[in-house]
Amino acid sequence: MNQVDRNIAAEPELRRGILGHLGEAAAAMEPEKVSSRVAWQAKLCILDTIGCMVAGAEEADTKTLLRAEELAGLTGKSRVVGTAARFPEELAARVNAYAGDIYELNDLIGGHASIATVSAAIAAGENRGVDGRRFLWACIAGIETTTRVHFAYYADMKPYTSVGIAPPGIVNSIGSAAAGAIVKGLPIEQLQNAMAIGAALSGWCPAEVIFGQGGTVKPMMHGSWPASVGLLASRYAEGGMTGPLRILESDIGVYSTLATGYKRNHLLSPDFWHLDEPRRKLHACCGYIHSAVDLMGQLHDRLGGEAILNAREIRVSVPAYIMPAVVKSGPPTTPNNARFHLAYCAAQAAMGEDVITPSHSLRMDKYMTQDVGRVMEKFRIAEQPSFKHYSECAIDIVLEEGAEVHIEGNAPRGAPDNPLGEEGVRRKFAMLVGDKLSGSDREAYCDRVMAIDKDKSIDWLLAPFVS
Repeated sequence: MNQVDRNIAAEPELRRGILGHLGEAAAAMEPEKVSSRVAWQAKLCILDTIGCMVAGAEEADTKTLLRAEELAGLTGKSRVVGTAARFPEELAARVNAYAGDIYELNDLIGGHASIATVSAAIAAGENRGVDGRRFLWACIAGIETTTRVHFAYYADMKPYTSVGIAPPGIVNSIGSAAAGAIVKGLPIEQLQNAMAIGAALSGWCPAEVIFGQGGTVKPMMHGSWPASVGLLASRYAEGGMTGPLRILESDIGVYSTLATGYKRNHLLSPDFWHLDEPRRKLHACCGYIHSAVDLMGQLHDRLGGEAILNAREIRVSVPAYIMPAVVKSGPPTTPNNARFHLAYCAAQAAMGEDVITPSHSLRMDKYMTQDVGRVMEKFRIAEQPSFKHYSECAIDIVLEEGAEVHIEGNAPRGAPDNPLGEEGVRRKFAMLVGDKLSGSDREAYCDRVMAIDKDKSIDWLLAPFVS
C-alpha cells in the first residue's frame, strides 16, 4: 500500500471522496432547509430555463434533433416542448436542454448549470410523477452542486489551447445526476454514486465544438448531453452500480487534468451559496462577450453612434483565456459563430442595439450592416493580464480628433452585482414565450412557478408549450 492509499484508508473524509461529501450536502438541500432567497432564486432558474426551451423549440436545428431521436421509436412519460408525443426521460431531457441552449440565453450559474439540471429534473419528475417540492429540491441541489464543483477550479483552469475541454460538460453531468437521484428518491449512498457515475460517463465537452466549428451538435454540449448522462447515471446507481467517488481530487482525476489547483475548502465547507449570487443572461450570445456589449452600449449612449463610426481605433481588453473562444476573423459565418463573435456583438451595441437577441444571429443578413462592418474593422482585441474573470473588460476608444475615452467594468446586466431579479426574469420569459401564453395566462404561469413547492404535480410545467 503506497502513502496515498494509506492516507485514504486512514481518513474517512478522503475515503468517501469530495463527491461523497457533496452528495450528503445535496441530500440536505430540501426547500424548507435552505434560505428563502436560495429557494426563490432556484424558482427563477426554473422559469428562465423553461423560457429558453420554449424559444429554442421553434429552431430548425432543434426539430432536426427531435426527428433524429424519433427514429429510435421510443415512447415514455416525459414531454418535449413543441410536440404532443411523450418520450423516455433521458431523450426528453436531451431535446429540451438542446432547445434551451441553442440561443445562448440560458443562465451562467456554474457554467450553465440550470439548463442541464432543470431539463433533467423536469423529465425525471414527469416520469416519476413527483410533486413540486421534490422537483424544487432536485433543482436546488443540482444547480448548487454543479456550481460548487465548477467554482472550485475555475480560477485555476488551464487554457483551452492546452486542454481543449470546456467546463460545463463534466460538472453538469454531476449536478444532473444529483438532481435525477433526488427526483427518484434514492438513498444517500446511491445519490453519491450517481454523481460519481455521471462524472465518469460525461462527455469531454470539446472547446472546438463550443467555440470553433461545432456543427449543429454544439447545443448538446453544455446541457443536453450532461442532462441525459446524469439521468442515466442515476438509473445505474438505482440499479446498484457504483462510481469513482474520488474522480475530482485524484492525482489522475478531473481537477488535475483541467486545472493547476482547486479550492478544496469551498467544496467541503463553502461560506456562501452560489444560488444566492446568480449570473443570468440578458444577451443571446456567449457570456464571455456580455461585458464588452454592455460597455459598448454605454459608449454609444455617451458619445453617439456617429462618433464611434468615425473613431480611429477601438481597443478591447479581456482575460487571456477567453480570446480563443470569442476573437474571430472577418464577419460571422454561421448563427453559432455570431453568438461567439465579440466584435460582431459589441459592434451591434455600438450602433445602438440595447440587447443582443436571437435575431442578431439568425438574421445576419439584416444586422451585418455596412456600419457594423466599419465598427468591427476598428476593433483591436488584446489580453489584459490582470483580468482573471470573463466579466472583466476594458475599452479604450480613440476618437477622430485623437482624444481617448476609457471605460471598464465587471458587472454586465445579469451579473451578481447587476442582477436581473424577478421582474427582469419575468420580462425575459415573456419575450421568449411570445404569444404562446396570453398576458394574464403568462402571469398566472409565472406565479405558479414561483410557488411550485406547494404544487402536488409538475405535469403542467410544459403542458402549455406542446402541440
